[in-house]
Amino acid sequence: MQIVSISAVSEVQMDFTSDFYFRQSWRDERLSFPETDELSQMTVGAEVAGKIWVPDTFFANEKTAYFHIATTPNTFLRIGSDGDVYRSIRLTVTASCPMDLRYFPMDRQSCTIEIESFGYTMSDIRYSWRDGAKSVGISEEVQLPQFKIQGHVQKASEISLSTGNYSRLICEIRFVRSMGYYLIQIYVPAGLIVVISWVLLVLMTSSAIVLVCETVRNKSHSYLNRWLQRLSQ
Repeated sequence: MQIVSISAVSEVQMDFTSDFYFRQSWRDERLSFPETDELSQMTVGAEVAGKIWVPDTFFANEKTAYFHIATTPNTFLRIGSDGDVYRSIRLTVTASCPMDLRYFPMDRQSCTIEIESFGYTMSDIRYSWRDGAKSVGISEEVQLPQFKIQGHVQKASEISLSTGNYSRLICEIRFVRSMGYYLIQIYVPAGLIVVISWVLLVLMTSSAIVLVCETVRNKSHSYLNRWLQRLSQ
């Protein structure tokens, strides 16, 4: 899995949105064919995926997801002569991410992408990270205004449900909030308003002081309302 962008991390909706290449491999000996010097593997398009068996993989903590189709469906299948199948698709997934905001804006958050079979239990399918610690990559170009990416952790687990035990892979992405963003957006403007108010209180007459205090109060209230509305979007 190669993550190419993380477009949003929402404290209000408790989710995050990522765009990535999702790659799976498995062996299906029914697809094997005689190898020749000219042909050791075949690369085919999306239309073939509907004609062969593919894992019923889904994202357990997904809220919404869509498959990219511009300018053609963003997927391919590569079939080796021994029946090894390699599938790559491009997806954008919004996944739930419960957050602990007690230390906001100096908090750290962990969001996960959880991969599982929808119908096959562990007796049929077991998922594993093919390339170990290198199975998940995050592009160096991924940047967020409010967070810095500390790194990621890959896990494999077994989930017990009423319908059976299922194999699950978990990619945990760790974020640390960027204090600079909030210093510029909240603390510096609020501090300047307080400083200017005190300076004006010293320099102005009593009648002007009342007017200035009322103006500062209205401006502060308007600024905070705009900020809260922005957070709630």
